[in-house]
Amino acid sequence: MKYYTIVILLLFLFGCSPSNDSVIQKADSEDPPNTKNESTELVEKDKTLVIPAFNKNVQINLDDIPILEQYLNGFPNPNDKMEEMNLIPLPINNESLYLLEFACSRDLCSYMLINEESISSSFLVTDLAKYKQTILSPNETKMILQFSRNYSKNEEQHHIALVNMETFERIIPEENKKRSTLNYTRPFKSIEWLDEQTISITTSSMEEVELKTINEADDVITYTFHIP
Repeated sequence: MKYYTIVILLLFLFGCSPSNDSVIQKADSEDPPNTKNESTELVEKDKTLVIPAFNKNVQINLDDIPILEQYLNGFPNPNDKMEEMNLIPLPINNESLYLLEFACSRDLCSYMLINEESISSSFLVTDLAKYKQTILSPNETKMILQFSRNYSKNEEQHHIALVNMETFERIIPEENKKRSTLNYTRPFKSIEWLDEQTISITTSSMEEVELKTINEADDVITYTFHIP
């Protein structure tokens, strides 16, 4: 009787074991949890930057600005570079114009002029520079964007970009094509609109800049540029 009882117990135990093995195998075959970076995937799918600018958010679709999309795609985590961007509202009546500051290195950045009403017309203004100020023409149909770069001895040299605000196009004065006065070649002591078509820039002469530091230079030259 005892012998038959042991045999029955053994059969019972072996009869249950296959079902236990099947449960373990099922658990092992389940797919591992998804560890993909959701934020990076969201940037790739959405392609819309939402950048705060004081009391509002400005939306920029990367499809409208290929150069900005190429810049972000050059990094493994675009979100980090997005957070470093800064949107600077320009001091004009039209509240839809901004300077996008990005790709900064050692306090020098790239700047893109953003037109919120027509994002696709936005364009790159300058690289490796620091924004200084905006100066409007008397009738506010044109504007000057001034930038600076630091070279040896912490000396600033300046550049300006001129923009027609009615057509949202960049203006290059004919005089600058001949002597490149505006392209970070010297410091500007003053910039002034004389009228809608003329600006005056006072700067240290190149001879004085070479002999002295910029802050000590006494000799100045005033250039006049005619704006089409």
